[in-house]
Amino acid sequence: MTENSRLFRGFCNFASISLKGRNAYKLKNKRFMKKLWIFAIALTVSVTAFAQQEGTTACEVLILLAHPDMAASKANAAMIESVKDLPYVRIINIYEAPFEVATYTEAFREAKHIVFQFPFYWASAPHLLKKWCDEIFGAIQNNPGVKGKTLTVATTTGSEYEAYRSGGRNMYTMDELLRPYQVLANHSGMVWQTPFVLYGASLPDADKRIKEGAPAYRQKISSLMIVPNKQ
Repeated sequence: MTENSRLFRGFCNFASISLKGRNAYKLKNKRFMKKLWIFAIALTVSVTAFAQQEGTTACEVLILLAHPDMAASKANAAMIESVKDLPYVRIINIYEAPFEVATYTEAFREAKHIVFQFPFYWASAPHLLKKWCDEIFGAIQNNPGVKGKTLTVATTTGSEYEAYRSGGRNMYTMDELLRPYQVLANHSGMVWQTPFVLYGASLPDADKRIKEGAPAYRQKISSLMIVPNKQ
């Protein structure tokens, strides 16, 4: 490991301690907690900038994109565009990559954080992700390169946030509807993370929502760098 890599990991570990402190040390002083949170976000941005400057190329975050028509996509395309320049991110579109176990074995081994990104179709992901989970993930889930890694779902919905509430138009929350992926994470020894959802991609104000959602997605992916895995 190079000196730059050690320093880079040092930044990540220090930021991780800061976030742990935020969750565990519950102070009544809300102003202090706000400053600590701002510091953690700023440190995440600094780590990203440092990695870009030093040419860090290790795949820390593996995004498995499951979109059947990226050429026609707006929301998912904007999300991918917002993170594709991050030096620690690798993106594999399962609709384009060879549908073979060997394609993903090494990618999983190198990464520390796994992201499933897809548009939300009929309360689920596009069909190929289910096939991928059955045939590809089923074959590699017991490999040393899987257990202990984090799993995050990043998805887009056509409807607004309020539709995905108890009693809302769609009756259930996104946390409830994405529960099968949490089960997958638990069963394989991965560490489930809070999903990222960009709501309202089919609404009249979709362009505004996408414009605001893309940088929020970048921040979500960057924040994974300060989330320790359990390998």
